[in-house]
Amino acid sequence: LTYFFIRLATGKEKPAVISALIIATMPMVTIYSHLMMLEVPLLAGVTTMVAGFYLYALGRLPRSIFSAIGLIVAFILGALTKLPALPVAWGIIVAFILLSSIIFWRERFYKHFLKPELILPFAASAGALAAAIWLIEKYFQINMITFFVDQSQGGQAGNPIRQALQLAWDHRGFYLRDFQHMPFLSMVWFGSVLVYAIWKRSPLSLLLALWTGITYVAFSGVNPQVPQYIMPIYAPLAIATALMIAAISELVPKPNEGQLISGFLTLWVVASQIIATPRSEGYGWRAGQTGQEDATRIIAEQAFLFTGDDRKQQGPP
Repeated sequence: LTYFFIRLATGKEKPAVISALIIATMPMVTIYSHLMMLEVPLLAGVTTMVAGFYLYALGRLPRSIFSAIGLIVAFILGALTKLPALPVAWGIIVAFILLSSIIFWRERFYKHFLKPELILPFAASAGALAAAIWLIEKYFQINMITFFVDQSQGGQAGNPIRQALQLAWDHRGFYLRDFQHMPFLSMVWFGSVLVYAIWKRSPLSLLLALWTGITYVAFSGVNPQVPQYIMPIYAPLAIATALMIAAISELVPKPNEGQLISGFLTLWVVASQIIATPRSEGYGWRAGQTGQEDATRIIAEQAFLFTGDDRKQQGPP
């Protein structure tokens, strides 16, 4: 997904390939992609909706009935991955529409969003999600909306948005802990988002900044505290890191030297991520569980081929 997004959004092959290598080796993604859980589909769902909207709105996809149907299907599938996926994706998209229209008013950027068919994926995904919620309540007697709001509020009464923001702030230590275990990588990931936004000041850089910030606040503002909840944040981090590596290499006048620099930086990031996998909060949290969580320990231990760290013995027997 990150490969096709960058390839279509920028028309460049190199950062597209780099982004695919980076997200495929990110510790949290590596660990949870081997488990039968909804977090990786959630990552794919939010990425598909946000990326699909951006590409279609900005004309990176042909304005045809097939592209419109594809976008509708992408939104429906993305909305059904997990209940928070749709509101989070909507939040990112709406924030991007408003801010980009204001910031790039002189360029009349708002005209990109004046396409009547853009309302269709929103309506279709909302309908699909509403149908899924109704079916779950009918056959399993579980009201998913009430359940999600209760999580967001942390069991407290009051404004759900204010409570979610408060929870996101209260949980900052827990959800930042995984990044604190990998300080240099974290500086590369988040630094890339920030520097790319300041450097390029483009609609794409604005989208990546909003995507990162809104995702973190939205998914950390719930109970219980589970490290993989913020999984969708890794897509914009991987994309921004890849774009920064490519942009740095383009500063070098000689193409061969630029290729060497981008190759070295990519190798450094990928190798650092593989080595850091056993130190990830996701590894420690899942490997500390019992029974079926053995898979996490086995997957994470593969990274010790690079380090020989003694912690490979941790986890359930």
